[in-house]
Order: sequence, then structure tokens, then C-alpha cells
Amino acid sequence: MNYDARLAWLVPCAGLLMACTGNIDSISLANQSGQTDSPGSDSPAGSTNEGTGSEGSAPTTGSAGGGNTTGGSSTATGSTAPEPSAAAVASVKVELTKVRSSSVVSFSLPVAKGRLASAASVQVLAGSTPLNAKVRELLTHYDATGKALGVAALQVQFPAASMPSNKLSVEVRWSGGKSVNTGLVAYAQVSAQAPATTKTAVRTIASSGGQYRLTESAATTKVLFTAREPNVFVSLPDGYLAATDVLGMQMSAAQVARTGTNASKFLSDNFNGFGLSSIYADGYAYHPDPTSVADLEADYSAWLYDRCATYLTAFSHFADQRFAQFGFKTCAYFADHIGLSGTALGIFSGKASPDMKYSHAKGLYAYYSLTGDEAAKSAGVAIADMWLNDATFVQPYRAGKLRGPDKLWTERLLATSLEGLLYGYRFTGDTKYLIAFEEMVDTAFKHITGSAAELAALNPGATFPPQNCFIHSGLQQSEATAGEPWCSPWMSELVVDSLLAYQALTNDTRVDEIFIRLGRFLRDVGTAYFTTDPVNDTFMKPTTCDDPNADTERRRLVPLYGAGLTASGARVNKGEWTDFEHCADASALSAAALRALKRTGQYDKRPVGPFKSEGESFLQLHHELLSCAQRTFEEETRPKRHPSSWTSAELASGASNPAGFILSNKIGFPSHMQEPTRKLSWWFNTSIQQFKMLEEVGIRITALRPGAVQPTGCK
Repeated sequence: MNYDARLAWLVPCAGLLMACTGNIDSISLANQSGQTDSPGSDSPAGSTNEGTGSEGSAPTTGSAGGGNTTGGSSTATGSTAPEPSAAAVASVKVELTKVRSSSVVSFSLPVAKGRLASAASVQVLAGSTPLNAKVRELLTHYDATGKALGVAALQVQFPAASMPSNKLSVEVRWSGGKSVNTGLVAYAQVSAQAPATTKTAVRTIASSGGQYRLTESAATTKVLFTAREPNVFVSLPDGYLAATDVLGMQMSAAQVARTGTNASKFLSDNFNGFGLSSIYADGYAYHPDPTSVADLEADYSAWLYDRCATYLTAFSHFADQRFAQFGFKTCAYFADHIGLSGTALGIFSGKASPDMKYSHAKGLYAYYSLTGDEAAKSAGVAIADMWLNDATFVQPYRAGKLRGPDKLWTERLLATSLEGLLYGYRFTGDTKYLIAFEEMVDTAFKHITGSAAELAALNPGATFPPQNCFIHSGLQQSEATAGEPWCSPWMSELVVDSLLAYQALTNDTRVDEIFIRLGRFLRDVGTAYFTTDPVNDTFMKPTTCDDPNADTERRRLVPLYGAGLTASGARVNKGEWTDFEHCADASALSAAALRALKRTGQYDKRPVGPFKSEGESFLQLHHELLSCAQRTFEEETRPKRHPSSWTSAELASGASNPAGFILSNKIGFPSHMQEPTRKLSWWFNTSIQQFKMLEEVGIRITALRPGAVQPTGCK
């Protein structure tokens, strides 16, 4: 028996969109046109697949379209007593851990806006004893005009003699000091090259006295990649890093648990499980098969979607040093592979062919604030300069147009370019980056809200009607023809983080309108249901009944890879079989839309279909996407891969061919599947921000209620 097989709904392989090969665990998924979720290329000269590589009250009683949602409140308004923000505390106490000796102890801290005017006032103490510390400002908070508003991150260094053991508790006070900001040493002197490693072992099945058990031999340390890490790691109080907003709208896992958002807490729980599997920290030695432990240098696609930011977000969320240690190496590796001049400027060299969509700056900004690694700032500014000078995407869009009917344009390029420009501004305070960002937003706002005439001027030759999305053609997406409309609902989610940060900086009201429009597109056009295969329907007009007793075949709502409306109003569905893999990330977009409705006072207005208000329609959409994400995580979790989970009776059937049995059942493989490896980042980088997005406006998801909209005739 194969205990690692996919769940029953995947077994039949009945759909035309799916091909099964060999062991059920290694099913190959492809869409109807042969496109896969491969790294692809956003290179303007290329034509390869863009894919993913290239609350008020809820409707808690009664029904919507025939679906009964009675059974308890699905949301709650209000909030618990707020915890002190990072800007409200007078000091922070941190724990330092030395992993190797050096002449200087060095650590860095992000600082919330409004907390610290100057690094010169900082005082550093061990107990009640002031340390002879040097303190410098690494990063500055700026307003929307380039005016400095105070310290955004600082670096602290003091003589190693003040830390005689491997542990030291330090208090950093924001006032009372007269610190020196000169004579600090470079990061290279307080860090070292270190391999990211994991353990592998060969297992077999041994028998003794009629009992079967797994035994291990040939234990090996496998190097994943090598990069620089600090000599001293810093542990921060729970919630401190989240409250600085250096990684966006974050809450810690403990803070999430205290809010009572029980139904969406699975996002946090699974971020931990999948995150630990991704750094090979499941708690056992892994199978030595090449498909068990990824080669993160050979698999360049792992670095898409900002893997650096993923691990630092996990560190912020869980305060788990394992994520910091792996994350710092990840970020250092990424920074060292960003070109700093010439045609390589801002380009990630880990992929042989230049591909701008790999050029992420957010993680580098957070990493610099946590370490002071100068390479991170150099790489981040190089990425910003690359986007600022880009003539293939950014400059035409700043001027109000898409480059041409046959030229590549995708929401992912929009998101990554906005990110690069925003963090260029946050790194330097140079308004040229913010001006470029704002000009991009000018066009993006027109792109999503403009009239037919405005869209025709923006994208000459296209005749697609306005439809609440960044409408372009399938040819511009490198996926279909010039006559086919294209918007990618889950790719649109990628703009959320940068637009939220920009909104916090400028209070630009257009950001909320963009999110509301994208929410409408997701609700009306950009989603469809899935049972064992995709169904060509929409959220509010389903063609299949929701049956809670259907087990793995119960329908779920998924965001489509591509969709759009023709001039006649017909929906073009360019979804893929694997679109359920993007429910988690799409839920960040529905959360942003809910937040925007609340912020603008529109939540209880505008009845839509069976819903009393647009807010209720968005809320149910959010429930559906979260439910889909939860099921996807469950299906990608393999508890039987843990060697300790096997009983003697289960192992007995493999005693005649232990190696084949162990490999077939993937014993010793990571317990949380992430194929492709970049999946971790697209799942969690933005979706984990929805806790703070919704808490900010008083929306809490206490119970999931999928299936509220039913077609006629359902029981």
C-alpha cells in the first residue's frame, strides 16, 4: 500500500487537463494548451509562458442563492485591547546569541516610524550597565516629499569583551544616550560565509522478534547553498518586528491567536509547517533521493516571488531563530547574485537568462535593516535603478501606455516594478523613485477604472471593455492571441504589498479604489468552481451544488490564471487545472478589497446578487478562497513521510523490498509538499498580511462558511 498517495479526488486522473505518470505522488499537471506552472520568462524579447515562473456582519443566517449559512457567526467586529505599538515603547530588550567569535559584537534593529529621531540618543545596556556601544542609522523613514522623519533601522556595535559568553541580554533605549556613530566596522568583519545544510540518511526495514522498524545508516550532511551569516544573532520580543512594518502589515502568530480569528488561523499554522519543511527542519534526516532535498542553486525558480522576504516574514511571524538563520543566508545569497552594473544591473544571476521578474527588493530592505549587510542595500538600489531605467515596461507605462500589442505585459511585472521603485525610495529617500512609482499608479488607476476610450488610448489596438482589472491581451501575456482578453486574478494579488506600503506613505485614496475594483473582478469574472476538474462557471452563478458531504470532491472556488470579458461581454476562461494552488495568495486580494470597502464606508452599500451589500459579497468570496486554501494545504501535507509515524504492521508489507517501499511512500521526504519550491513564497508572502489588514478594520473570520451561493435545485 502506498501511504503517500494523493487524496482520492486526484486519483482518477479523469480530466483532460491532467496527466498521471507512475506513482500517484508524482502526478504531472498541465493545462489544456500544454502550458505549465513553469518559471517561464518575463523577458520582453521572450515568448515563453508567463505562468508563475516566466466587517460588519456576514450572511450568517438564512441563505444566499439557496445555500444555508446558519450555524454561528462567521465574523466578529471590534477588537481586543490593542497592544503597545513599536512606536509606543521606550526601549526594546533583545537576546544576543554568538555563533562564532569576532572582535566586535554587531546587531541591527528595525525601528517603527515615530519612535526615534536620531541614533545619537540611543543607550545600550547589559542589565544596568551601559555598554561602550557605537550606534549608526542604517535606514531612514521618509514622508511623501523626501523629508526625513526619523530612524527606520539602526546598527549597534560594541567590543566583544562585553559579551564573554555565548548569550547576552541587552536593552536598547531610545533616549538617554550619547552614542558615537563613527568607527563601526563593515558587515564582512562581523559575519562569515556559512553553508545552509540539512541531514540525509539511508533507511531500511529491520525485523527483530517479529517486529518491524526503520533503521538508519550513511548519515550525511548535505549543503544546500553557501552564503554569509552574522556572527551574532538577535532574538526580538514577540510582535516587535511585525509592529515596525518593515515587512508590511504583519502580526505575530501569538497576536493572531489572541484575536480569535480561528477560521483563518490555519494560514499561520501552515506557514509554520510548510516553512519548516522548506528549510528542511521537519525533525528527521531526509531521504537522499535527489527529489527529496532541492538543489536551491540549480533550481533558480525557487528564488522567484522573493524567497528572502518569505523567511524574514516567517521570523517576524513566529520569532523562530531557525527562520532567521536560514533567511539571512537566503537573503545574502540573493543579494550576492544581483548585478550591480552594466547590462546586469539589478538582474538575478542565479537564472542564466536575464529575467526581471526575479528582481525583488522588499526582502533585501528588511534584511539590511536586520543585519546592516551593505551588499543588500547595493543590490536593492541596483534593482530600483534597473526598474527606473527600464524602457521595456516601466517607462512606457509611466507615460500612460502599454508598449505595444505584441509586447509582454503582465500583472507580475507591474507588481515587481512597483516594488523595486518603492523600496528604492525607502532605501535612499530619493524622490525620483517615488515619482516614477506615482506615475505608474496614475496609469494603473486609469487602466483599472478608465472608460473604453481611455483604455483604447492606453493600449492602442485593443478593443476590450472596462472590466475592473488590468485588462490586456492574451498575446501580451504570452499565453493566447491578441483578440483574447486577459487579466490574471492571482497575479494581480502581487500588487497588494507595494500599494499598501505606498498608501501608508501618501494616503493616496486611489489605492482603495484599485483594491475594490480588483475585488469586483475576482468576484464577477476571475473565479470559477472546481470539483475533480475545473468548472466553467462563476462565483455568483455556480453550476454545481455545494455538498458538505462530498468529501474530497466537494466543490471549491478557485482564482483563474487568466480571464476577461470580450467586447460582447462574454467571459473568456483561461484557467488552469492547478489554479486551486493559488487560493491562499488570492485571499490576500479579497482581504485587501474588504479592507478598502470598510475604509471608504462602502461595506454596507450596493446590494449584489443574493447579497445585501457589496461587503457581504466580498466577505463570502473571502470565505470561499480561504476554504479552498485550507483544503489545498491539507492535501499537500504528508504526515506519513515522518519516519516515526510508521507502525510495525505498516512496515511489514515493505520488508521484502525495503528500498522500493521507502521510496514509493516517500518516507523521509519533507512532510509538507512544495513542488515547485517557489510555492511557499506565492502562498504566504502577502496572504499572511491579511490578519492585520482585516483586524485594522474590525473584521474577524471566526468560522468558515463556504457554499453560500447555490444553483437552483440544490438540496
